[in-house]
Amino acid sequence: MGPLLIRLPRLLLFLVAADMTHVRTSPFSPPSNAACESFIKTLKYEEVYRTESRDLADTRASIGTFLEKVYNQKRQHRRSATCPPAEFGRSLLVQTKREAAARQLAL
Repeated sequence: MGPLLIRLPRLLLFLVAADMTHVRTSPFSPPSNAACESFIKTLKYEEVYRTESRDLADTRASIGTFLEKVYNQKRQHRRSATCPPAEFGRSLLVQTKREAAARQLAL
């Protein structure tokens, strides 16, 4: 981990607790982190800027609700065959079960 993380003990503790690693990208190189940039833009324009919040706790709650009820359940995504991530995950599960059943029949 870089020297910046040494100065941010809360971030370091969070990363360790969440079993995550910190990856630094080249400065001024948006293509290297395009997916994150796109997600943050979507979050800001579709939720944060449209919602009036009383305080930080209210903002965090509204973002959590947006992610669970809109972003993952209803909003279409190009990377997941233009369907919401939750639906895409269910379709992968069904496909996996069908493939497993087909393998059992082939035996």
